[in-house]
Amino acid sequence: MFIFYHIVLTHRFIYLLKKEGNSNLYFYSKISEEKLVFEKNENHLYLRILNDKNTGSINNGKHVLTYKKNNFIRFDILDDILHQNISDNIIWKIECNFDFLYILKLTNDISELSDGITDVEFKWLLFSFQYLKVIENKNLSKFIRALYFNMLLNQNINNSKNENQNLKVVFSLYHSLEIYSVFKRKLIIEFLNALMIRHVFYDENLILCRNIKDTFDPSLLNEHIPYKSLLINDFKVFSILEKIITNRHIFNYFMFLLEQINIKAFILNCYQVSQTKSQNFDFFSNCKHLFKAITISNLTIATQYIFSQLNESIDGNLEIFTLRNSIVDGRYVDTFLKKHNLKGLKLDNVNMGADVSFLDAYMDSNQSLEYIDLRKVKFNFSWLINLTSSSNIQKCILFFDLSFSEQYFIRECAKLKDLHIDVLLYLQIRFYSYRISEEFCIFLKNFRSLQTLILLNYRSDKNTDLLLLNAIGTLKFLENLTVGNNFFSTKFYNYLFQIPRIETLIINNFFLHKKTLELKPFSDYKYLTRLNLNSVKISGLSLIEIFKCENLKVLSLEFCELKSIRNIKLLDFRSLSIKSLCLSGSNLKAFKNLDILASLEYLETLFVSGCKSYLCNLTKLSIGCNLRLKKLTYKWGNISYNDLNRIKYLEVLEKLDLTECKFTEGMKLYKLGNDCRFLHSLKHLNLWGVRIDLMIIDI
Repeated sequence: MFIFYHIVLTHRFIYLLKKEGNSNLYFYSKISEEKLVFEKNENHLYLRILNDKNTGSINNGKHVLTYKKNNFIRFDILDDILHQNISDNIIWKIECNFDFLYILKLTNDISELSDGITDVEFKWLLFSFQYLKVIENKNLSKFIRALYFNMLLNQNINNSKNENQNLKVVFSLYHSLEIYSVFKRKLIIEFLNALMIRHVFYDENLILCRNIKDTFDPSLLNEHIPYKSLLINDFKVFSILEKIITNRHIFNYFMFLLEQINIKAFILNCYQVSQTKSQNFDFFSNCKHLFKAITISNLTIATQYIFSQLNESIDGNLEIFTLRNSIVDGRYVDTFLKKHNLKGLKLDNVNMGADVSFLDAYMDSNQSLEYIDLRKVKFNFSWLINLTSSSNIQKCILFFDLSFSEQYFIRECAKLKDLHIDVLLYLQIRFYSYRISEEFCIFLKNFRSLQTLILLNYRSDKNTDLLLLNAIGTLKFLENLTVGNNFFSTKFYNYLFQIPRIETLIINNFFLHKKTLELKPFSDYKYLTRLNLNSVKISGLSLIEIFKCENLKVLSLEFCELKSIRNIKLLDFRSLSIKSLCLSGSNLKAFKNLDILASLEYLETLFVSGCKSYLCNLTKLSIGCNLRLKKLTYKWGNISYNDLNRIKYLEVLEKLDLTECKFTEGMKLYKLGNDCRFLHSLKHLNLWGVRIDLMIIDI
């Protein structure tokens, strides 16, 4: 193995640092030195803060800067030094190979940036933010906004032919830094703020809207698409954006910033005729290099125009296409599909006229498809034989809303027997009113490599349960199983819990009259990592079995009735690794004498709502939650002084939802006080239905 080094003559900058009380850090400069070093990368930067606890003199240093506790841009590392309980006589030594002093001055006074920031200086800034752990707050946003427009203005004047070179150079060098993602997100936020385009982030997806309070359909964000999305939820917003980005310089920056935060999917809701067509600016054509997935939703007019745009603009870069809740002439869809070798196709509630035979032909002929999602769409399913023989489809989702569609599907299933299909890994079917049959169970046995199986809204009985269990038993690679039907069978559910290879088990009970789930001892308590039970009555002994699952990470008990554990001594609580706990709408009698929250040191998400009695209160939260709990939802509950006092110590809390909560004992939310630990980390706060005191602004 050969490692190549660059011989570099570099400047070593030396600074001395001394604290005064808990409010000021004084920086002193020493004469810089030239040093011959061997580096793997000539762009390598380093910064070291050395503290050997030795006292020393700073007489030979010149005071050049004071960092204060209210510095415009603050850093965790420097704040920690300020707050350390040590002697003010201790001196720190700072060594680096760049002008660190200039960066510190810049973060306290943006006017220091008089002639524009260079590529090299921008690298220094990004590196310093990473090393010193910059604190994310409003001042950081203001700083980035000023920095961004300084870069934009100077490039516009001096380097219009190389529009976003600064960002490209820096991000290509520092793609591994943690601050990288924070900084990029801040850049695009301030970019949109400057353009006066309202926006929100939802699970790292960017939504453009007319009003930040506008609602949107989360189902538009397809979890099966491996990219984050740009969702334009209103056509007027799309028109505004189209007009703004006719400026090529702004458009290139926008596209580049989207790419940096991994947004490669585009979703347009309620499309109309483009208002910029006459300006020779085609949005889709100009974005074709970026977007690998496109979703068009609620398309009822201008269908010919948008499909002609797509056909003319989108090249081979497109991988996944989604059309939903739309009325479209099937001929346009046919032409579009013939032009593209898609890897993924989703059609959801799309009316394409009477003749949709072209879809079956497309499914038969396309060998590039790896993912299909067909919901409420007419098919005769003649292509199903291709799915099981020569297809490359790995993920298949079917949603039936009519009985005759189910009949077509089952008719084709009956033709497929004794096959060995290795490609399909994920199968999800939501039936209309189908009763599980022997033909369907034989069909399932073909997919020997299936890893995920989801069967919902089917009808069953004792006999069909046995057929289905037999089919599931042959799927030796099955790890994730979801079932939901109208027949409650303790024997059926017991069998599912006994399958050792199942890691995720989700049971949706559609049986109106709740029967009690009585679980027998499991054959293995190590496999199950996620368990969701919906609308199930669970016995105390069953809870004892569930809590023996030692690798359980996600537990969701929604609208369940949990019976008390009569003999608490029988409880062997091993589920200590739970990270996500949902107790929504459940009657938690079992928790009357069981403080489950006190045992969960690794909890990151807690969702509690509608649990009127026997709820273990928030004061029981484990101390481990202080540095781990990020999302807390507590709806329709009572908040006491002790609850509020416990919540304020959650240092990394990002989401707090207290919908319809009532504060008891005269408590007010503002009494969290300035010592509330999550004020800097909190990103989402929902107080809908909560009586608010105006003094809440103090927090």
